[in-house]
Amino acid sequence: MKRSLSSWLSPKPKGWIDDQRRYRKYLKKITPRLPAPLVRLTNEFSLHDDQIYHVQIISRMPSSRDALVTIKVFRDGFSGTAGLLVLHFIDLQGAMKKPALQFSIMYFDVEVIEDAVFRLTFALDEKKTWSMKFRDFSFYFHDYRKQS
Repeated sequence: MKRSLSSWLSPKPKGWIDDQRRYRKYLKKITPRLPAPLVRLTNEFSLHDDQIYHVQIISRMPSSRDALVTIKVFRDGFSGTAGLLVLHFIDLQGAMKKPALQFSIMYFDVEVIEDAVFRLTFALDEKKTWSMKFRDFSFYFHDYRKQS
């Protein structure tokens, strides 16, 4: 993870501000290498206080394994929006091998591991992290509050 949980949880904001600055600089550098949907996710969503709602690893896909991650997105203080991340899944990493469903997301980081291989790491409540290493990425967002 590029930004540390200890700086996030520290009562002194300077460490977190420095982490934010370094991460934004890193993100600017890697953005040309990211798939367009991942750029959209990093630009439009902080996912702060949103929740990982459901995770499904599908092994029968032609691409070998895909991960479907549903996130409850709280927009304007209302539940009723959702994001779906679809990743060509490679591996789970971090302190948690299974995501802690219903835990709030504090923030997320995106990293480039190598050409066309990325890591998405969520910092969750109770000082937990959950990471997915993946190749392809799609992101869908739907606001269920609006009439279709």
